[in-house]
Amino acid sequence: MKKKFFFMGTAIFLMSLLTLSSSAKENINYNSKFKEAESLIAKGNPKSAAKLLDEIKSSAKKEGNSQYYIKSLLMYIATDSIVNEFTTEKRINALIEEGKSLSFPEKAVIDSITAKVIWNYYTMNRYRFAQR
Repeated sequence: MKKKFFFMGTAIFLMSLLTLSSSAKENINYNSKFKEAESLIAKGNPKSAAKLLDEIKSSAKKEGNSQYYIKSLLMYIATDSIVNEFTTEKRINALIEEGKSLSFPEKAVIDSITAKVIWNYYTMNRYRFAQR
């Protein structure tokens, strides 16, 4: 459970660092959708939140809005891992697959997040690797 909160916390922190431009109308639209997704998660309905976040991710990618695409991707992976019981390995693979289709600024952010998740996985399971 700590891993999921850490992953979501890392995602929110990194999203606060991104300052890509987009119009105010789009911000309000995306912000309201994110608030709706967060309220669904808080109410204990992560399946609906994952569906909404997937829609946000698709529309942000189609519009080329990197900031909201990355935020929705990270929230989607964290939320979908609750619904489908993703393991850390599956999260890492999902991040790697998403990173393959991105260009420079988005790819760098996703690669950095992937590296952080891999490092955390290693530190939590170091004893497994040492016994090999």
